[in-house]
Amino acid sequence: MNIFITLCQMSITNTKQLTVNDWQTLPTNASIVNGLIFILLITFSFSILNLFCSSIVRNVYFVTNILLKNI
Repeated sequence: MNIFITLCQMSITNTKQLTVNDWQTLPTNASIVNGLIFILLITFSFSILNLFCSSIVRNVYFVTNILLKNI
């Protein structure tokens, strides 16, 4: 979860580094690039989180299944 929060903070700080003049002169490029970076970071972190959680759930299910069969 900390990775996800830091990724969000990084993308927010990256967008804040652009000044108001930059946004006015390059409204399309800046917003599109920042939007894509933000979306990519979110999807990447969610996929990592999903893999991590699913592996934990799978292991717990596997262990409980073995324990129940032994009983």
